Amino acid sequence: MNLERIQFLFWRLVKSLAVLLAVIVLNFTILRLAPGDPALVLAGEQGAADVAFVDQIRKDFGLDRSIPEQLGIYIRSLATLDLGLSFRERRPIWDIISERLPATLLLTVTAFILSLLIGIPLGAIAAKRPHGPLDVFLTTVS
Repeated sequence: MNLERIQFLFWRLVKSLAVLLAVIVLNFTILRLAPGDPALVLAGEQGAADVAFVDQIRKDFGLDRSIPEQLGIYIRSLATLDLGLSFRERRPIWDIISERLPATLLLTVTAFILSLLIGIPLGAIAAKRPHGPLDVFLTTVS
């Protein structure tokens, strides 16, 4: 590999990391800008609104820390692939993902196969007769 190629790859990696960091910070910020106090919402969903319970929720989820400290914890957790606990179910998020992944993959693969089985023949038929009824229909639909 020549030096120009290495420099190109290096700067591409730096830019990718900058974009990733920006997306992470934006996601964190949007979650914090949502109206209401997440601890009060969780306490209300669980039917307990006493001060001690709300304080415990804040402590459990790190909501009692400063915003920059919360952001640091958030970034560190993502870097180590620790997605934490679900606010609603109070279970590890990896467990929830692993439960729902098989159904998601089944749906995705099925949709992909159907799109291939339907899309390729329709595209071939439309290409065989340019400006024909099927070609016109497919171009107006898409």
